[in-house]
Amino acid sequence: MNLRLRRHVESLYLMQTDLDIQIEKAFQFRRVHPDSCDISEHMDTLLRYGKECETITEFGTRRGTSTLCWVMASPKRIRCYDIEPQRLSDWDVMKKYIREKGIDFHLINADTRCTDIDPVICYLLIRNIHLIAFRLSCGGAGTRPRNT
Repeated sequence: MNLRLRRHVESLYLMQTDLDIQIEKAFQFRRVHPDSCDISEHMDTLLRYGKECETITEFGTRRGTSTLCWVMASPKRIRCYDIEPQRLSDWDVMKKYIREKGIDFHLINADTRCTDIDPVICYLLIRNIHLIAFRLSCGGAGTRPRNT
């Protein structure tokens, strides 16, 4: 099959798939392409933990890989905080999935050191840079976070 015909067939397939398949394809793409994110080896674990929670709070979304895991877990509520949220590459699919699953989702453009955090948290993911900033703002300038 020539490349042009193959791309046409692939585009028709994408248009005809349901949302669950599209979100799964986005997940699998990020999982098998470690250069697309820095936590690809942890995606299955995040998804598993997310499925055990009703509310997930994330400090730092970066490119949205962990956010994609949370959305796929379909908890009741997700709160994501980031100083400079980047456009998530799978955002259009995630928005549709969020609506379809009835997830109470908010991506909040805020500095987690000086904003009100939703107090209902079942699972909290804090990226290293947020942990460093939190420790510095709490007077712990001499302490360094462990790499986890």
